[in-house]
Order: sequence, then C-alpha cells, then structure tokens
Amino acid sequence: MVETFIDIGSNSIKYICIDKSSDSYKLLLHGNLPNRISNHILTSQLFSEEDIQNTALCLHSIKDKSSVFHSEEYYAVGTMAFRKALNADEMCETVFQETGIKIQILKPEEEALLSYQAVIHDFPDMTNSLIFNIGGGSTEFIYSHDTSHYDLMSLDIGAVVLKNKFMEDTKTPDILSCISYLEDQFLNLPDFNPQRLIGSGGTISSALRLAGRMKKYDFQSLHHQPLTLIMLDQLITILSTRYHSGLILEEYIPASHADILLPGLLIVRQIMILFHFQELTSCEKGLVFALIDYKDR
Repeated sequence: MVETFIDIGSNSIKYICIDKSSDSYKLLLHGNLPNRISNHILTSQLFSEEDIQNTALCLHSIKDKSSVFHSEEYYAVGTMAFRKALNADEMCETVFQETGIKIQILKPEEEALLSYQAVIHDFPDMTNSLIFNIGGGSTEFIYSHDTSHYDLMSLDIGAVVLKNKFMEDTKTPDILSCISYLEDQFLNLPDFNPQRLIGSGGTISSALRLAGRMKKYDFQSLHHQPLTLIMLDQLITILSTRYHSGLILEEYIPASHADILLPGLLIVRQIMILFHFQELTSCEKGLVFALIDYKDR
C-alpha cells in the first residue's frame, strides 16, 4: 500500500510517501515545504487566514506529488502551533474540506515520543543517550536510560519563537538576551547525565550544510554526522556579524531557514554547554518517519 505521511510544523511541512509492506517500506518521496504558521501564535494566539490557506495549498501540492505514486492514504499531524492556536479547529476543518486530509494535533509528550522513535531505529544502543529535536515552536527532549526506559519533555522554545522574541531586527539581533532567556528556560530540564547527545531537526541539517558548504541536500552526507561546539561557535560568529545575509546562507540552506538558523544554533549551543558536550551526532530521520508505525497503533 502506498501512503503519505505529513508533519505540519511551525516553520515548514515535512512529508514522505512510502510503499509499505507488512514489515518494511520503500521510500518513494521525501520533501519539505516552507509554511511558517507560528508568527501570530505569540501575539494573537490565532492562525491567520493566510496561514490556513497556505497550509491547505501546501497539502494540495503534497497530494499532487504523491498522486504520481498512487498514494491511497494520507496521514497528517500538527504540533506546537496547533496546540497554541485558539482557532486550530478552524484550521483543521478548512484543510479537511479543501484537501480531504485530516490533521491530528499531537500532545507534547506524543511529539517527544515520536521524535524518540524516529531515532532508535538507526541508533540501536540508546543507553544513557539524550535526544533533542528543535522545531520552529518547541524543542523535544528524550533521555533514554536504555531501549525501553526513557523520560520525555517538551519545552515551548523553538527557532521561530526565539526569532520573534529577540531577532525581529535582523541588523541587530539581541543575542545576549536570547542566551539569558535560554539559560532560564533550561532550568526546567531534569539533571540528566547522558553519555551521548543526538540532535535532529532543520537547525542541525542547516548547520552541517553551511559548515560543509553543501549546496545540495544529501541525506547520507548529513545523517549520523558530528557537529562540534567549535563548528557551532564559528557559525554563530559568522551569523551574528552578518545576520540574515543571503550572500552566505541562500546558497547552502533553504530560504525558509535563513532567518531562524541563528536562534536555532543558540538553542543547540545551550544544550551542549548544559550537558557538557563538545560534540553531538546528527539524525536526519525526524518525526515524520515515526508516523509510519504510529498510524497503526
């Protein structure tokens, strides 16, 4: 059976189309569409009409792409922006009426669990590992004691949230206030003592692409790759002095990530410092891959 899975995040929509058998699947399509729907959440707590229509258009586009492979089913989830928006039901209903795709709104713990499940297939030994997934609206933390015992936590701190709070002025981003805010927010994290740090999400991918001057996205070149604190500090220095510079960014990363890479990197750096890591390992398989098995539960 050919199925399409869709993760509607705060900054973009990730999707995959697969041909699934009883115990395996073949990846037919894997993509990402820019769709920043979290801009109004901090102020009005409402999706704008433009947010709703753009989301419907994006899902129409995904259906068109998947129809080439004769996709029979579509399964979509919404995350932090949907949890915060007072008119999330209106968004879901309009999208369903226009596309026929139902959106399930994930609870924070469900989002964190899916982030964990996306990672464990490629990292068999998860003993004393901390996984984090940075989105536009939130960051999920999963501390794995072993493969069957873990703690989940979600904080409403994402790259778009920080950008809107501290970096609306692209020429003079308030980095010090952003760092201070992160330090305060991360006080809520338990005192984990991980031996390994695994990061996923667009911030990690974009950082590795920029550091490696990678003009084309390549899954294999980004998956299971190291991102060091030294690399991170170099990128932060570049972005701090030439923030939102298309000359540096647009050649290597999607335009939809250009203005939120710096706040995302500050989140990564604070996590690495808090848990005393000089290096993390990347995971390119995000939440959308975990939906393959989650749908059947």
